[in-house]
Amino acid sequence: MLKELHSYVPFHGEGCEQVYAEQGVVGDQLSVERAVNGHNGIANGFTPEDRLDGLHFEIADWHAGNKFLEVCFLCV
Repeated sequence: MLKELHSYVPFHGEGCEQVYAEQGVVGDQLSVERAVNGHNGIANGFTPEDRLDGLHFEIADWHAGNKFLEVCFLCV
């Protein structure tokens, strides 16, 4: 799955000279944890493509944000 996501990251250059742009990948905590652990397992690749350079994982916990807003509005 990570290699499929990496195929959409824009880059320039050839071979070992490839430079990838930062691409955010957003998910819940479990998805991000699994992605980071999988990404760390291949972080010692020889080329930027092997290392999946450019993928940046972020947590977007939509439910926690809604709960926070619910509590805020109950207190008002």
